[in-house]
Amino acid sequence: MGYSGIGLNGDTKYQLITIPFLTMLGTWVSGVGAFSAVATSLLLAHRSLKENSEEIAIRYSMVLIPSMYLPSTTDTAISITITNKRKVRSNIQSVVLQFSNNKAMNIWVNPGTLISGKLPHVLEDYGDILMLIIPESITASVTDEGFVKECQGNTLGEGSVVVHTTTKTFVKKLTLPQVKPFNDKFKSVLTKP
Repeated sequence: MGYSGIGLNGDTKYQLITIPFLTMLGTWVSGVGAFSAVATSLLLAHRSLKENSEEIAIRYSMVLIPSMYLPSTTDTAISITITNKRKVRSNIQSVVLQFSNNKAMNIWVNPGTLISGKLPHVLEDYGDILMLIIPESITASVTDEGFVKECQGNTLGEGSVVVHTTTKTFVKKLTLPQVKPFNDKFKSVLTKP
């Protein structure tokens, strides 16, 4: 048996043990190679998906701005800064303030009342920033009769800024000092006779 005079010449040990072992070993190596190829492609696809998805950072703060009517005085306003954290376009559609004790009603940032910034807004690339300056009068929204009626409890609870883009929703929790101006307005309505 064999080709060109090369054969096993009755070497049954080689035929019974070595050839099946080498065949099994080759099958295992090809299986590991196929598994590695699939695992690598899934890893690359996951990395690509992560790199090609939106990610933004949200910062909330109080700012002082010169008064529009009396240059010698300043007004307090709310600043919401949104920064693009990826090299992917992020189309900011709306910004909302939410409170945990009033799940039924949100306070939408009205583009018409902004002191600075505009909505909707596109952040084109990594590091692009949108700064919204909102009049502090937005805190009076919590005194609306419908808002007060829907609120469960005598405080607003935890607050958060919610930014809606065309594909995702991002949430930034507010600290107690950041929620305080809203709670103060809300409590003033509750204590009215």
